[in-house]
Parts: sequence; structure tokens; C-alpha cells
Amino acid sequence: MSEVAVHERIVIELARRLRDGDTAILGSFTPIGYAAALLAQATHAPTLDFIAYGFGGSRVGWLGFLSVEGRARETGAGLIRTEDLVGAMRFRGLVAFEPVRPAQVDGRGRMNLRLIKTSDGGVVRLPGTAGAQEVIEMHRRPLGYMPEHSLRTLVPEVDDVSLQAHLPHQQREPFVLVTGKAVLEFSREGWRVLSRHPGVESAELAAETGFPLVGVDAAAITSDPDPAVLSALRDQVDPLGVAATEMMHGRQRRQILESIFLAEEDRLEGS
Repeated sequence: MSEVAVHERIVIELARRLRDGDTAILGSFTPIGYAAALLAQATHAPTLDFIAYGFGGSRVGWLGFLSVEGRARETGAGLIRTEDLVGAMRFRGLVAFEPVRPAQVDGRGRMNLRLIKTSDGGVVRLPGTAGAQEVIEMHRRPLGYMPEHSLRTLVPEVDDVSLQAHLPHQQREPFVLVTGKAVLEFSREGWRVLSRHPGVESAELAAETGFPLVGVDAAAITSDPDPAVLSALRDQVDPLGVAATEMMHGRQRRQILESIFLAEEDRLEGS
């Protein structure tokens, strides 16, 4: 099996947490989150109800930038009203999956999606929460992901408390955070290491985290994906390499977007 890229491992770890018959919601286009839902549909969770851009029962199939919303509308059973979504989430507990992507996380489970303070006293504004606090409070399986695992992202104290990872209770499972180096779970003792990715030593993981981790030395190694799952991700779900753009900074992303747009147009014209 060829080497698994960091973004692929994150997608696969998120997809593993989806079960057949679950409901997943994704509104704004986050490539890694979408890829995880589509991979689950394509492999172990074919009856996953994917609500994409508000359209229930969507079968988007593959990732792109230009056509995902249109394909969600074309393949979905219909547009679901916001009040019905909230009812499904809070009162019936039907939604299992809507991952958040914080810019910072600290040891107390606080997450930042709003702003980053700069060394010169300035502030860099981020997209914001868009209801993320309500999302992690309502869903049965609250999840987050951070492609970059470093002292810049896992910090002693976040610059802004945008949302809080809660402890499990009733029907809600623990908050799980998948990073570029490990899978973490929030507990009463703090962030517990469920597994560290292949090639990441426990000392490296501890050194790249701005707060103590629970169980870092005893953590298992994240299992490699089944070759068929990796093939489904690369060939069926993300043939254009869209999910990898979440790992890129602005200039690098701009350089590759045009080629992805052209490849997507060619794929649509040939379909």
C-alpha cells in the first residue's frame, strides 16, 4: 500500500466514526469533512443520510469546488428547513456527524474559531463559529479535526473561547479531535490520546502540544486503512485532490485551484 497522506488519514479517521444509517450534516464546503461523509457512503455506510447544503438524502459522489452544491440539489430528496434540522438534532438526537474545524484548542477543551492574536498586538479575523457551539452540544458524536498539530494550534490557552468540548453524557459520546498527528478524546482528565499516527513518536507528540496529554506513552498506533478504502478515497471520492487543499496555505492553494477547476469542468463535460 502506498504511503497515506496526512489529509487522507484525517478523512479516513473521521469516516470511521460514521455508521450505516447515521445522519450527517455539512453546510459550508469543508473538503475534508465532505470527503469523510462521501467515503463512508462509498464504503461501510451506504445508507448514510447525507444532508449537504440543506438537501437531505444527497448522493454527491465525488468532491469538486464548482458543482457539489448543484449535485446535492439534484440528487437530494428535497430542501430541509432549518427548524426541522434543529428539531432532528436537539429533540430527536438523529444527527451523528457534523465536524468542526477549530484554529486553536487548549487543554481545557476550549476551541477558537473566531480570531488569532498577532505578536504585534493585532488580530486576524477567522470565519467564525456559524453555530458550532450548538452543533457540538446537539450531536450524538461530536467531532473536530485540525490538519496542523503544533504548538501554534494546540495551545496553553486559546486566543478566543468560541466553543467548549463537553464531557459525554446521556446519548452523547465524548468529543473526538482528529489531528495531523493523532486522535484525541476529551475526558475529565483532559485530552486523552486514543492513537498516534504512524511515524509520530510519543515524545514528538508531547513536544508539539501546548498542554499535557493523557496516555501519550501508552497510546496505540493509528491503524492503516484497508487498501480498498484508500482506493475508494483516491479514485472515487476525491479524484481531483480537493481534500488536500485544506492542508495548504493561501499561495500554494491559489496555485493549484485553477488546475482543479479545469479538471472538474472536464469531468462534468464528460459525464
